[in-house]
Amino acid sequence: MFSGKHNRTRYNHQVICTLSRKLLAITDPVPGARHDVYAHRFHQLEKFLNESTLADKGYMGARASQSD
Repeated sequence: MFSGKHNRTRYNHQVICTLSRKLLAITDPVPGARHDVYAHRFHQLEKFLNESTLADKGYMGARASQSD
């Protein structure tokens, strides 16, 4: 992904860890300019998304719409 604001290439990685700092997953970059939820689904990380998950507001409703 290219950032016109910064005139540089950017990547979307997904990093998942516990509150106790245990690393659960870090993904390869997702190709193209993609939203975080797309990257989350691209890497099939749905198993980490549940009612106890603390996440960015961009993930709200992602679990309910997984069948899309």
